[in-house]
Amino acid sequence: MLQLTNIILLSQYLSMQIVVVADGVTQKEFQDKLIPEGIVVQFVATVGEASKGAGAYFYLREEEDLVKDREIIESLGAPTFVHAVSTTLHDLPDNCIRICGWRGFLLQETIEISATRNNIEGASEILNTLHWRYQEVPDILGLIAPRTTALLINEAYLILQNDASQKQQIDSAIKLAANFTSGPFELAEKIGVQKVFNLLVHLAVLDMRYNPAPFLKNEISDLGAAS
Repeated sequence: MLQLTNIILLSQYLSMQIVVVADGVTQKEFQDKLIPEGIVVQFVATVGEASKGAGAYFYLREEEDLVKDREIIESLGAPTFVHAVSTTLHDLPDNCIRICGWRGFLLQETIEISATRNNIEGASEILNTLHWRYQEVPDILGLIAPRTTALLINEAYLILQNDASQKQQIDSAIKLAANFTSGPFELAEKIGVQKVFNLLVHLAVLDMRYNPAPFLKNEISDLGAAS
C-alpha cells in the first residue's frame, strides 16, 4: 500500500502543471529556459485565464498589475513566483515568491528569488523540478541584480552628462573594460528605461546614490511627452 502511495505521489510530481501569466515576449523567454519533460505549462495573458489547481504559477506581468490582481493571486493558493522588483514580500500575498521578470533576467544562468520561510521549501522544489539554478536573496527593495543594474545605468547617464560622450561609445567602453555582453544603455533599452527610472525613484527614498541622473529624467520626460 505504501509503495502504491509513493508511485501516485511520484506520478503527480512528474506531471506538475505550471501556469505562466505573461506577455508574448516573456512567454518566449520562459520557453527558452527549456521545460523538462513531464512539466505541463499553460501560457496565459491574464491571471483570470489561469487554470485552478496548478502546482505553481509565474505571474510575470507588469508590477503595477499586482495591486489589481492581488485577490486572484492570493486565491491561487499554490506557490506563485511574481515579478516584484519594487514590491517586497510584506506587501504581497503569503503564497508569493519574488523574482525579477525584466527582459533578459529569466534567461540568466541563475535567477534570484526572495521567499518567506514558509515558502522557500516549496519554491526550491519547483525550481529544482524545472532544473533552474537559483540564489535566495534578502527581501529588499530592488533585490540584488536589478538594483545593481539600475545603479550602473544611472552612472552611465551621469557620464553622458559630464563629458557628452555618445551612448554607443559608453556602451562599447564598458563592455570592453568589464567584459560585459551588453552596455548600460543597451540594457536600459532592453529592460525599458521607464522601469529602470521607477526603481531608481523607489531606491532614492532610502539612499541618495540612486537619485536618477538629470539626463535620465530628461529622457523620461521626453518619452512622456511623445506618448
